[in-house]
Amino acid sequence: MAASMVRQRGSNLLLKQAKFMEYMVAINKRYKRGHLRPVLDPHEIGTIPEYPAIKPILSWEERLTRRAIDKILDQETPSDFMYQIWKKNDWNYLLRPVHYHVGSLDFYKHATKTVVVDELPETIVSRSEEDFVQEEINSLTEYVKDLLLQQHFHYTHKVDKANEWLYTGKRLTRNLANLLFNSQRSKAAHLHDADMDYDVDIKSYWIRGKQKFMYDTPVNAHIRTKVPLVQFTSRDSDLSVGDVAAWDYAPGNISVFEKHINPVFFPGFKVGNPFQFTHTQIFSCTLDRKRCTSKKSSVRDVLIGQGISSSFGMLSALAAYQMKFCHRDLEKPMMSQTIVFDGKRLSFFCYQLNTLAIDERNEAKNPRRNVCWHLQDVPLYSDIKDGVARDVNDEALKLLLAFVHSPTEDAAGRTLESDLPQNVVSSPS
Repeated sequence: MAASMVRQRGSNLLLKQAKFMEYMVAINKRYKRGHLRPVLDPHEIGTIPEYPAIKPILSWEERLTRRAIDKILDQETPSDFMYQIWKKNDWNYLLRPVHYHVGSLDFYKHATKTVVVDELPETIVSRSEEDFVQEEINSLTEYVKDLLLQQHFHYTHKVDKANEWLYTGKRLTRNLANLLFNSQRSKAAHLHDADMDYDVDIKSYWIRGKQKFMYDTPVNAHIRTKVPLVQFTSRDSDLSVGDVAAWDYAPGNISVFEKHINPVFFPGFKVGNPFQFTHTQIFSCTLDRKRCTSKKSSVRDVLIGQGISSSFGMLSALAAYQMKFCHRDLEKPMMSQTIVFDGKRLSFFCYQLNTLAIDERNEAKNPRRNVCWHLQDVPLYSDIKDGVARDVNDEALKLLLAFVHSPTEDAAGRTLESDLPQNVVSSPS
């Protein structure tokens, strides 16, 4: 027994010696003349670490999150990309476009990382003063009067008086959108090849900080084009970079509640539609001004909140169709125009989506913010008396025409950064 153990130890020693000699021969073959040289230069000793860096130990939640993000980004088609996001049923805050709580505007700014500018972009204002707009106003005024009279005599008195303002605004909004689109289609190059949708649901989902938001609201009329709108400002301008209003409270404090649902992206059309860029959204305003008074909230704040939420919701859904999300930010801005109409007053919004990376993983290293220009409560007319629509407002018609005639980029999708209006406004709010 002892002799066999001695023999085994001897054979193991010989085997180790043989392996060591093979190792030495392999090392010697690496250098000329068969002698060894030090692997490291003596002067480098102490400057190169002897061991690789120790990676931080990730929690199982972090490992699962990173694995899920990698799986999303590895998808090759928009349908698969969105499916990986919306297949998980989770708690999401439902964001309504009209909100009457005091202070809700700061919440909308925070939830979408948006800065508000209290005027319209210079390009819109200058376009509204061009000669062709002045020429169109006379004929457009007569058509608008006919629409108002038709609405007044045939529909106004056939509905419940308590909800007359909502019904009238919705029908008149659709008729006004039809008038603008069809009358200007032959006079604007970008409308020659465009499409219009009616009463389609817009659904979108995004992450802001640690909170997840869902937007689900129908749009009454939506003009879509094959080429995106021209940028309102540079993505790196002073207006597009900076902080936004802070919101340190739980959304439930202003009656924004969670619902356990699957997140969905839907900009009103299916994947593969050639008209894949938004041009102008036209909403029938559901704002109840009497309720604003009772809730002590500002009409201005409620309208701007609707402009921000509807514009961001549409553009973030369109971005998902292009496989962009908070984990894969936009490469170039996306633009949208929004018109809100309550049957008598018009509110105008121009929105530029500069970034979607507003979640807790990306926000700290992302200085960009989104921008919303606005002009609200522009009266379309004063009243209807003795069968006449009185005081149709030329300024409102000018802005309507300027919005519809907002140009898109050229066919190659190029817009020179040097040609963009810097449009730095001194008093963003």
